[in-house]
Amino acid sequence: MSGLGARQESLRREAASLEAMGDLEGAAQALDRVLRHDPMHSATLASLAALRLRQGRAADAEPLLRRVLARRASDPGALSNLGVALRMLGRLDEAVAVLAGAVARPDAVVESFDSLGAIRSLRGEAEEAVAVLREAIRRFPQAAPTWANLGLALHRAASTAEGEDAARRREDAAEACRRAVEVDPGCASAWNNLGSIDRDRGRAGESVAAYRRAIAVDPRAVEPRTNLAGVLRESGRAAEAIAEAEQAATRAPHRMVLHSNHLHAMNFSDAVAEDRLLEAHAAFGRRFGTGEVFSEADRRARLRELFRPGRPVRLGFVSADLRRHSVASFLEPLLEHLDREALELTCYADVPHPDEVTRRLRSLVPRWREIHARPDDEVLAMIRADSIEILVDLAGHTAGNRLGVFARRAAPVQVSYLGYPNTTGLPQVDFRLVDEATDPPGSERLAVETLLRVRGGFLCFRPDPDRPARAPRDPRRPVTFGSFNSAAKITPTTIDLWSSVLRRVPGSRLLLKARGLDDPFVGDPLRAAFAAGGIDPARLDLRGRVDDPRAHLAVYSEIDVALDTFPYHGTTTTCEALSMGVPVVSCVGEGHRSRVASSILRSIEDLDLTCPGADRFADLAVSLASTCAHDPGRFLPPRAPRAFAEDVLETLRDSPLDRGARSEAG
Repeated sequence: MSGLGARQESLRREAASLEAMGDLEGAAQALDRVLRHDPMHSATLASLAALRLRQGRAADAEPLLRRVLARRASDPGALSNLGVALRMLGRLDEAVAVLAGAVARPDAVVESFDSLGAIRSLRGEAEEAVAVLREAIRRFPQAAPTWANLGLALHRAASTAEGEDAARRREDAAEACRRAVEVDPGCASAWNNLGSIDRDRGRAGESVAAYRRAIAVDPRAVEPRTNLAGVLRESGRAAEAIAEAEQAATRAPHRMVLHSNHLHAMNFSDAVAEDRLLEAHAAFGRRFGTGEVFSEADRRARLRELFRPGRPVRLGFVSADLRRHSVASFLEPLLEHLDREALELTCYADVPHPDEVTRRLRSLVPRWREIHARPDDEVLAMIRADSIEILVDLAGHTAGNRLGVFARRAAPVQVSYLGYPNTTGLPQVDFRLVDEATDPPGSERLAVETLLRVRGGFLCFRPDPDRPARAPRDPRRPVTFGSFNSAAKITPTTIDLWSSVLRRVPGSRLLLKARGLDDPFVGDPLRAAFAAGGIDPARLDLRGRVDDPRAHLAVYSEIDVALDTFPYHGTTTTCEALSMGVPVVSCVGEGHRSRVASSILRSIEDLDLTCPGADRFADLAVSLASTCAHDPGRFLPPRAPRAFAEDVLETLRDSPLDRGARSEAG
């Protein structure tokens, strides 16, 4: 071997050693030095491309792979990795073309099938994804990751099915993942996918065990850790959820979604003060916000300048929840009644499986853009090409958010509304639509955005038109308090509040209904917490999620008074209870997350349903339980959709803060 050849071989060994130690950049630099001497060395090009893909640097990997294919056009590994790179770059049609050609070859590698199946699944082509992966299993029956991918594809296919078909597909999905770990107990993706399947089946304890197994197999993997944080949050274990979400974000600091998951989890804890929430969100904005930032005066001036006589303002909404989801229950009346002469509406829908609500919402706007599975770069270009002037985020840091688009300033004016109970933290988001109850004067210190307060309240809820009539009360039934809020919101403070009510009404019961409450992993700690406060667990009626909307709403007939959670209030659950004739008692705190109920409940005449502290909470609940007439229409706030839409438009045109300032001056 020549001296040069020996040097190159030494560098390749050095790269392999650095990669094994986790120093991917060091390994890549060593391979770069090899290529300086032999720019077309195919094996080195392929190795460097694979490293760049592991680093998430698909743009760097693509030209390397094309150089390999220029010399070896049918190289199966290079074709597979090129498909991966194109997928990461969001060029899905190109990726499908490359991978479809790769899997048609007799020498195809299993990774090509895996990548093609993943893209099909990502694009909502569930049946096609399953078909690709079943063919892969036929050809590579001992490929544990492929079994795991088949499980994930079947799991996603179940989301478009109903009833027994959906249950069968979920069981098939779980069986595929179990087959994967039989083939290779160290297959982290199989354990991770099994955790997600169990999570969707309401088996929180089994889900947590599977995610923990995935982490044990691959401690560096972030997906099982962030998924674990999600199921812990849903199970009411906020402190553990926050810790796991923070770990995931620390291990992959460049991934915005992991930081969003961490921030979202923090909202559910009664141990996290509002000032700490603000700082954590502001830190997110400093890390990821790259677009232009304007002062408050400039923000207001730019907003007012948009509304000129004779032309509509181009207003866009961005959301993954334009489907059967609580966000849609509040958005639909707004879309119906916004002034079409003043506004030209566009919705950017990140919805993998549209439903009847999606179709209804789509009929309400002149322009609808599908953005599911499209990368932020493409969505950003789409919004700019549409010349959107006001862009509204409906997600905040919840699942499916597109804050990466807002962080880069997609529109001249950007607004946060409805879907998140806190600041986004991004200085590129100019405004938040709130009201005087959720964010009274002084709340500006808790928001990065400028607050625009909608007169009369920032919400307008549309009750389900198919909701059942409230059943007559059985006089033999004991007084029953209840909450249908997520277990994630049932904090130690909430348990103390509810226990104080139960102690005041001997023999009364507490009916709680939410996803996971029928799982011992979730229900047993709740029973223990109430028992520690002197409440007999036999007085608790814990029920799991009810998927059928009418059946879900019918359960409200079994409760007399609904009790709100703290510090994260219910929103949809509060409105649903009111629509079913059930009053809601709420304890109001400092930040938006613990003041939403005050906005919803303040318009109900003749009743004081909120209190500023724990002292009066039990008094209100006990009084209502003894006097409430349960008139199904009595507690529904009288918020007319048309008037609400006019108030929102007026707020955008000329904020209430400005009107108030002029009023005081006059």
